[in-house]
Formats: sequence, structure tokens, C-alpha cells
Amino acid sequence: MLALLLIPSYFASMTTTTYRIVRLAIIIMGAAYTAIFLSQFIGQTGEALHFEKWVLLVRGIILMAIGLTIALKLANPNEHIFFAFFLVNFALTSWLFLFKPFWALDAITWALTAGSFVYAMIKYPGASAHKLYAEYLENKRGIYKRPILFFTDDKKFWLTFFPALIIIRALGYLYSDNLSDALNIIVNISGLIYFRISYGLADKTDRSRLAWILWGLITALVVTLIELLIRIFYPEASLVFFQLTFALTSGTICIAIIMGVFFAGFLDTALVLRGTIVYSVMFLAVIFTFSVIEHYIQHGLAIILGIESDLINAFLAGILALAVQPIHKKLEHILPKF
Repeated sequence: MLALLLIPSYFASMTTTTYRIVRLAIIIMGAAYTAIFLSQFIGQTGEALHFEKWVLLVRGIILMAIGLTIALKLANPNEHIFFAFFLVNFALTSWLFLFKPFWALDAITWALTAGSFVYAMIKYPGASAHKLYAEYLENKRGIYKRPILFFTDDKKFWLTFFPALIIIRALGYLYSDNLSDALNIIVNISGLIYFRISYGLADKTDRSRLAWILWGLITALVVTLIELLIRIFYPEASLVFFQLTFALTSGTICIAIIMGVFFAGFLDTALVLRGTIVYSVMFLAVIFTFSVIEHYIQHGLAIILGIESDLINAFLAGILALAVQPIHKKLEHILPKF
């Protein structure tokens, strides 16, 4: 609730006062999260630990530490403070949702996290983001130009987009989970649209930072899709598998942000990103193909042909092995064009 008071339209434009207030909010939230972590750690000493809870707490400590580092090291003022604001909100919101808060608190905290994410992507180019977006979109065609440019104005964003997030999230909480899922997709797409434009406007170093964040999003998405495929085709899968995928997703988010913030130029990000996409697509394709054939074709073929299912599995493995190399070459050829 305290953080919500910091984002009315009055504080929309980045000034020294705005910067100091947002930084103070980040420090307060960092202290609050540290207190939560320590109280949980002390309270659970000697007891069985809930795996998901501790993954969230550890991830939260890492994100909080990065957010605090950004907030304390940035020049005064600087629009990147909103990325730090998103990180600390993300950590707190993830923890809060474990306890299923009542609808109003759920809507406000979620909207603040989602809103700060999109806003951080919008403001990444700097104080003159609105002007830069206008110049970037000037020669572009399409009806999407107006809404994209509309929300780059600070007051319009916080007086329209942000309240809309709260209202729709509240309706989804009260009436339909599908509405909440749709809103998550809209927020992610909105963030990625501004992310893509910010990438086009950024210099080499900032592009490397953004590319690491994109790597994290893609890797987390791939892990989520793998988990979804396992849930569909192998519902009897062990709980340990889903705990590992949850930990892997959380770890990926932390690694991506750490690399983007502190080691942006350490590796060739474009090479890492392309490699991740290539092998992720192949891995997902193999899992999906094998699962579909195993569940819907293998049993029928074994009966019709009168052969052992193990033999069909062997043939399937051989076919997939032959198909992987051409797919690999094709993807490596296509991706550099983007």
C-alpha cells in the first residue's frame, strides 16, 4: 500500500524528488523483505521446509539485493530506478501470493508489479523516451503506433493503463481465472513490445543488458512449456520434477538479471541467445513429437503390427535423431536475420 502512494500522476515525471521517494520505497521494501526472510528462517529452524516457499524467499533476497544495488548506485535522478522498483515489487508480490490475499490487495500489488515492469521497459531509453518513441515510430506503418505512443506519456500511463490493470485483475480474481491469465499475456506482450523498441533505441552496452533479460524470459518460457507438456502427457510425474522446474525458472530469472545488471559485456549475448533458442526449439519439438507418438500412435502400431513397443521406441529415437540436424541447421540460418 505504501508503494502505491508513490505512483500517482503527480510523481509521474522523473524529478529529483520522485527519484528520492521511489528509492526510499525500495529501501523500505528491502528491509521488510529481509525481516520476512529472517523471521521465516528462524521460525522454521529444525522443521521440514516447504520447498516452494524457500525458493521464493531466496529468489526474493537476490532480486531485492539487485534492486537495492541499482537504487543506491544510480545517479540522481535516473529512470532506471523503475527497473529496481519492479524487482522489489516482483519479490514481494511473489511471496504475498503464497498466502492468497483478499481481492483488493491482490489486484493492487499485482498491478503495481505489472505496471512497474511495463513502465520500466518504456522508460529504458531515458528521460526523453516519449520523443524517441515518436521518432522511431514516425516512418512505421500500422494502427498500433497510436496506442504504443499514447502510453509513453507518463500521466496517460499511470491514469489509464495502471487503473485498468487493477480493475481487470480484480474482476479476474472475483469471477474468472481465464481473465487473469489473459491479462498476464497482455502485460507480457506489452512489456515485450516496448522491450523491442527500447532494444532498437539502445546503444551496444544497453542492448547487451536487454538481451540478457530476453534470454531469461525465453528460458523461463521454455521451462514452463516443458512443464506443461509433462503435465499433459505424463500426469503421474513426480512432484520432485515440478519442484526442480520451479527452482530452475527462478534461478534463470536471477541469473538473467545478474548478468544484465553486472556482467552485460562479459559474454557474446547474441550468441548465447541464439544458442538458447535453437536448442530450446529442438528440445521442445523432440519432447512433443515423442510424447504424441508414444501416447496416441505407439500402442496402436504395436497391436496392428504385432511387435514390441520397445522396438517402436527404438525406431522413433532413430527418426528423431535424423530430423534434429536439419532443424538445427535451418534455425541457425534463420535466427541471425532477426
